Amino acid sequence: MAIMKGVFTSISGRVGNTIYCKSGPNQIIKTAFIPGNPKTKAQTTDRNLFASLNSEFKILNDELVQPFWKPFMTASHKAWSSFLSANKNNMVNTFDLTKVILTKGSLETVPIDYVAFDETAKTLDVNWNSNTLQNGSADDDVSLVVFDHDSNILLYYNLKCAVRSDSHFLITLLDSFTGYNLSVYAFSSIDSASGLTISQVSNSTSFDIGDYGLVMSFVDNAADTSTIQLKDLDDNACKVDWGDGNLQVISTSAETESLITPTFVKIYSRNSLSYFKTTNNNFCFNVSILPCFLIYLEVYGSNTIFGYLTSLPSSLLTLRLSGGTVITGDVSGFPSYLSSIVLFSNNTCFGDFSDLPSFITKVLIGGQNKINDYSSPRVWSNNMDYVQLLPIAGFGLDSTEIDNLLIDLSGVTTWSCSKIIDISGNNAARTAASDAAVATLQGKGVTVTTN
Repeated sequence: MAIMKGVFTSISGRVGNTIYCKSGPNQIIKTAFIPGNPKTKAQTTDRNLFASLNSEFKILNDELVQPFWKPFMTASHKAWSSFLSANKNNMVNTFDLTKVILTKGSLETVPIDYVAFDETAKTLDVNWNSNTLQNGSADDDVSLVVFDHDSNILLYYNLKCAVRSDSHFLITLLDSFTGYNLSVYAFSSIDSASGLTISQVSNSTSFDIGDYGLVMSFVDNAADTSTIQLKDLDDNACKVDWGDGNLQVISTSAETESLITPTFVKIYSRNSLSYFKTTNNNFCFNVSILPCFLIYLEVYGSNTIFGYLTSLPSSLLTLRLSGGTVITGDVSGFPSYLSSIVLFSNNTCFGDFSDLPSFITKVLIGGQNKINDYSSPRVWSNNMDYVQLLPIAGFGLDSTEIDNLLIDLSGVTTWSCSKIIDISGNNAARTAASDAAVATLQGKGVTVTTN
């Protein structure tokens, strides 16, 4: 800018990039200001980030931001502006729900140990460490907030829903939730003496459960350790919490041993559960809690597995249970697609042996079963492997039923693997009526054991 002297002392207006104007008695000349591009990539990104923050968090302004930020702001720093600024700086130009800062403060934090999502009940069980090492206390208020990454929305918030000593809080009413990508936030606070404001608040802590959801939860009474093999419907490994809040990766490459002496088992997977095998355990659960798409179930050891045959998943192809198993029901209630049944221990199955699923190629039923009938004829699957029926005393097949069973089994085209028939025990003896059938079976390499 300059003062212009000479004959041209009454000029005003703009010529090119030069502006002429009067300032008191002086004629002024200055260069026109050329504004920068208001739509640069950086400015657009910045505005989009602020827009996203406003869109997602405005609902929290009255109930969370104002009471938990305002008491700690100076006159020149407003609660909402400070909240937005803190989150913008933390997210660095890209809106990211995993980097949300809900609260900032000096009170001891609430460390989240794990979050269990129940896909059937649509609940979240948020568990935190209630120990205090600094300035926290057992009666500090605990607040919880949940964000859904699949839809980038605030899914749930509940302020002062628990106290620190509760150690956990069950979030319900999540019927519309269909995914697993969640961030769960927890923070603690203390009211002022008057109860009108928040006197102290902690930094918010978060737990991202990713795409793993809880598919099973049950007690483990093991005296030392347990082992397990798992995979989901996409053949992915699963994760198991043995009772200490840590997640151990479990696959089917080997039967993995627990890192601690378990107290309970929580199984998480990306896509339900298809394979469950354990041979060293003391699991206790009702078969009704098994995931509905389970294909393979093998549980040996000192377990206490109980329930009804009709409660087994309809998708099951392989069932192998022993230990302290207490399963009951008519054999007609086995899942219709089962091809392999191994059932011992305290099972009390009953009914007609010919009512087994039509795809069976291997069946070993012992224990306390009360199977007492066999209705002929039955067409057994080709490529049979093993048939064993050993009922409890006072039950079993009579001689005619034994003969008919052997005759029907002799019609099987191919036997493979074990090639064994064992219908001895408390069953009746066979008669000459099944001599030809036994000879045929033996010609196919089958070992036949009867009374």
